Amino acid sequence: MLAFVLGALPLLVYNVKHPNTTLGDNAHLSLENLPVKYAVLTSAVDGSGLLGYLVASDSQQNPREPSSLQGRAASWISEHSGRRDKNLMPYAILLATSIVLLWWRAPGRRAALFAAVCGGVTFLAMAVTRNAGTGIHHSVLLWPMPQLLVGVAFGALPWRWLRVGMVALLVGSNLLVVSRYMAQFERNGTVGSFTDAVFPLAESLAASASETIYIIDWGIFESVDFLRQGKSHLHPLLMLPTVDPAQRRDIDAMIADPHALFVDHVPSREAFAGADARLQAIAQTEGYRKEPIHTVTDRNGRAVFQLFRLHPQGRRDRLNAMAFGPPAP
Repeated sequence: MLAFVLGALPLLVYNVKHPNTTLGDNAHLSLENLPVKYAVLTSAVDGSGLLGYLVASDSQQNPREPSSLQGRAASWISEHSGRRDKNLMPYAILLATSIVLLWWRAPGRRAALFAAVCGGVTFLAMAVTRNAGTGIHHSVLLWPMPQLLVGVAFGALPWRWLRVGMVALLVGSNLLVVSRYMAQFERNGTVGSFTDAVFPLAESLAASASETIYIIDWGIFESVDFLRQGKSHLHPLLMLPTVDPAQRRDIDAMIADPHALFVDHVPSREAFAGADARLQAIAQTEGYRKEPIHTVTDRNGRAVFQLFRLHPQGRRDRLNAMAFGPPAP
């Protein structure tokens, strides 16, 4: 208990300073999105959950030929294995549960029961809590309980050839999924907040280190701030669908800042869809217009980020060509 309290000390101190904030803000029971939570859990278990989330899918534009030895090998394996996106782990869990019930007196029974109960209760807590379990980074908190259950159950089988064969089958299916990830990474690159376009973005912002840079969409600020090591004046001000009076005051001050530089995803890649459109709509009511400065692409040449300024209506265009080159079309 002492070790647990020490580990959770930052969270406990925070809730002492801000009484009951964690439970008050997050612990609300709800069964909404239960099908989504189940789908996220199964995609985490079968290994497919990060395809199209961490690495870009084959539907993305401008694929590249694999350049590394491991990339070419992974692409060859993926092409000749039928592009396996899922492993056999869900079936292994079902089989392991049956084995534990049938081999009730087998060695390791208590470990298997612990894994099943702990994993089941953890997912149940996610399933009935609002905003929990809807992302794969939530579902993987069940790890390593599914693997422990499967390992203990398969280890209880009395035939060595069956134990080895089943484990080899599981490992092989997982390696096929890993090769799929490697092949898509080599050909299509990364996607979402994991995009490699963040590196040229951070470099382009180095020339504006003295300016105030406003990040208006989610998934940009932390990566750029890390790469810039806090040297740029970054301010996250997300353009959400609903804006309260305090947020509107912050937005108005941001628009009126003569030294403001804005960073957003291009519209097709926005995490909060419509962030750029909402800012432009507010800016127009205040008498400002958007002035594109630069578009940042990833290694596949796909447009990911846009940099722009807001100028009063009727003012001559003043592009910062020395820092960013010509504006994007």
